[in-house]
Amino acid sequence: MYSYILACLCLHPTSSIADDEWSTVVIIRLHQLSARAPRLQDISEVASLLSLYEGDALTSEKQGEAELRNIWQDSSFQLMHDAWVIVTRQGQVVGYADVQQKCSEPLEVIYTLAVAIHPDYQGRGIETLLIRLGEDRIRQLTREHAVRCQVSIQIAVSSSNELLSEIVQHEGYGLQQQFLRMHLALEHVAAPSLSANDGLLTLQVVLNADEQSLTARKSRIQDTYKALKYSVYAKKFGRIRQPEVTAVLLPCVAG
Repeated sequence: MYSYILACLCLHPTSSIADDEWSTVVIIRLHQLSARAPRLQDISEVASLLSLYEGDALTSEKQGEAELRNIWQDSSFQLMHDAWVIVTRQGQVVGYADVQQKCSEPLEVIYTLAVAIHPDYQGRGIETLLIRLGEDRIRQLTREHAVRCQVSIQIAVSSSNELLSEIVQHEGYGLQQQFLRMHLALEHVAAPSLSANDGLLTLQVVLNADEQSLTARKSRIQDTYKALKYSVYAKKFGRIRQPEVTAVLLPCVAG
């Protein structure tokens, strides 16, 4: 079975997209897969996919579902239009994406585009499809904004995901910034202390002394913390409006 997904997007987008560059029809063919909007009953499977994709062994299944439910039930989020899942013929969710507004300023509106693909299905064009569906949705949401200000789309990519990094850059995204995200399992640590000295930021925690042996501590240390480095790639479109400058007339002094 093949599913054909049509998206009215630019084949070769640039980091700055003009209004007349979004007219090319792209046909992406998914073999034995189909795309649809998520349903509330998908929340457990989508949360599991996100955890697997991020390699997050510290977040429990209930925590993952709760975080996702908060996004889906937010008043500004439309589940039928702002998110997508890729499913197999057997109904397994193997891909997910959503768009969320990060902030809105007078000169710029920022949206985040999150993409997650099951490891067994990466590199089959699903990433490109979800990115372009997300871009198209953001463009629909910002038609009025793009006339008077700039719209920015941001995608955060884990440093371990070289494939997605290459794909987003091929889609016209440029590296904007990098950040480090650390997860700590609070049941294993205590007395967190954060300090900054001579440009060095230090986080110190005490491992709980409830372990039975050094061997046990070594076996569980990977369940205590996890640090991930991310790169944020951005693409902008719309008009760049320069701040208005008020002219000041100075009196003419005769020489």
